[in-house]
Amino acid sequence: MTVRADAVIVGAGVAGLSLAAALAHRRDVVVLEAEARIAVHSSGRSARQMQPSYGPDHIRALTRRSIEIIGGMESGHGTEILTPRSLGWVARPSGVGPLELMLEHLPALRRVEGAELAAELPLADPDVYRAGAIDEDAYEVDVDRLLDAYLADATAGGAEVVTSAAVEHLERRGGRWEIRTARGRYSAPVVVNAAGAWADRVAGLAGVEPRGIRSYRRTVALTSSGLDAGLAHAPMISDVEMDFYARPAGGALLLSPSDEEPVQPGDARPEPATVRRVLERARNRLAVPVPDVERAWAGLRCFSDREVPVTGWDPAAPGFVWLAGQGGYGLQTSAALAEATAQTIAATAERSSPEREA
Repeated sequence: MTVRADAVIVGAGVAGLSLAAALAHRRDVVVLEAEARIAVHSSGRSARQMQPSYGPDHIRALTRRSIEIIGGMESGHGTEILTPRSLGWVARPSGVGPLELMLEHLPALRRVEGAELAAELPLADPDVYRAGAIDEDAYEVDVDRLLDAYLADATAGGAEVVTSAAVEHLERRGGRWEIRTARGRYSAPVVVNAAGAWADRVAGLAGVEPRGIRSYRRTVALTSSGLDAGLAHAPMISDVEMDFYARPAGGALLLSPSDEEPVQPGDARPEPATVRRVLERARNRLAVPVPDVERAWAGLRCFSDREVPVTGWDPAAPGFVWLAGQGGYGLQTSAALAEATAQTIAATAERSSPEREA
């Protein structure tokens, strides 16, 4: 039997789930996930921050809108997803120039240095970092609660989420996409490619021109406990030269060398040398004792050739929608991109079929 829907979303990471949540109350939606559970590769392995000062202009705008949307979700679900946690951009002598450019471009940031830096950014060693800029509108994200909220909204709207359902065949026939998976067959006039690192592969199955989406490994390490309890709510710090960040995580420290190692799509694993490198940087740059690493993990960051998210109808493939290539901004842009993509799909379907619209 073939399950028919208005839209099939390929991928149940934060992109696919957020779109399902935004679209399901307007259209019949099926979400297909290749893995045995949702949000395996990138969405559950992030730094868990929403940072309005992070990324280029269009990303910052999407981040601000996502924060607004998620604030409304918190009220609707009666749960706290976003917790205020400032972000401190910090500069070694070699990074003072980039920091000044950032302050010039983002007047909402507040400059700190010397004793003020040490007081307001207590993780940063003031002998290493000469100056900083504080983004007071940043938030720590409870990713599990966010994903749960997206999933709850999607299923409440009638969406079906099917796991262990890797797409094996994808073909346009008779104005619909016919999809075969290990879990069954599906048919819809619209298919959304939210497959993350696998987005170009899904496009290939559909005979659609790939967008050059490449995957890169990002490593995160968590130390054992030992952080002073008074620092549990201290701001996250991020080096403006993009080679290190750190933030409190309960009584531990969450660390990353901000690595971007090209890798093939798959289950990313941390390299021991990379973990050793970030621990060394932490001990050389932080003003607090840094315990040994208790565990480390890696996720995938996926960028298009243009290094901007790939969204919207494919110009050459009727009914084929892209929602991929979010880079390291997937979590913080998810709600806004889902809102825009859902509006596009729903509005197009109301005016005409995606076949005619494309």
